[in-house]
Amino acid sequence: MPAQPNAWIVPVTVVLLAGYAVAALVALLSPSNDPQRGMANGFIVMVLFVLLLFGGMLWFGLHPYRPILVWTIFVITAYPAVMLVAQRLYLIYRGMSNR
Repeated sequence: MPAQPNAWIVPVTVVLLAGYAVAALVALLSPSNDPQRGMANGFIVMVLFVLLLFGGMLWFGLHPYRPILVWTIFVITAYPAVMLVAQRLYLIYRGMSNR
């Protein structure tokens, strides 16, 4: 029987996917009079579809457990969040060093 995933990997991945999906839905449902809104809506729907694919791949990786697939989805979903934190820390450090 294959090893079970770490207890924190799957819930963190699900929360990140849900957060990205909520952000995309808020952007999709926000009111706008921009003439390029149709193209933006198409892109947001494509992003939601990709997020659904990632969720399906995560489920496929869990039943039965395929560790490489679960870890890949985790890294893909965690990378934007980690890079945002790293960027903020860099900007804080640079702002403090300019004084």
